[in-house]
Amino acid sequence: LNKMRYYFNQFGLGVKTGIDLPQESAGMQTNPKVVGGLLLDEAIGQFDTYTPLQLAQYVSTIANGGYRLQPRVVKSIHQPESEKLGPVIEERSANALNRINNSQSDIAIVKQGFKRVTQTGTAAGAFGSLDVSGKTGTAQTNYYGTNRNWWGTPTYNITFAGYYPSENPQVAFSVVVPSVDDKTKMNKNIAAKIVKAYVDLQKKYIKD
Repeated sequence: LNKMRYYFNQFGLGVKTGIDLPQESAGMQTNPKVVGGLLLDEAIGQFDTYTPLQLAQYVSTIANGGYRLQPRVVKSIHQPESEKLGPVIEERSANALNRINNSQSDIAIVKQGFKRVTQTGTAAGAFGSLDVSGKTGTAQTNYYGTNRNWWGTPTYNITFAGYYPSENPQVAFSVVVPSVDDKTKMNKNIAAKIVKAYVDLQKKYIKD
């Protein structure tokens, strides 16, 4: 279990991403006295709990060829001016936290699988003509809320982590929808709207 977690950590799963915000969560780990078949749960992402930002960092690591990049809220700080962006006071460059121990051929196989998810797999047709790669997820959990049963009400957290475009990716993202029916397409619908919004902004602000 510890060895598996160590390798997941290299992608940003189960460790802090290093974002420039206080009080970041590293997710949640359960340490049972008996592991047994729970290793299989860990292998498919249904034992430890990760944050949406960790999922985005993980898929970004795949997208960029193996570098775990530190996410930033602030890219640059400028001198204030009334009607335009002032001179740069401080610029924060990209910071690679680590390089995963996988070959480019390893990463290429994973990318091929991600692309097939949106072409013929569980997210087929969700993005229309947009060439998105990624992975859906359905994690079993329990909703406690006002339920008085100690085991709660069985429910699902559904996810999508992906990047766009598939070749030379420009943006990575993740979607987590908690406590819903496993048949809903909400995760894919939200992901599609994210990519569509990004494409619309490109058309508006980036000129040829």
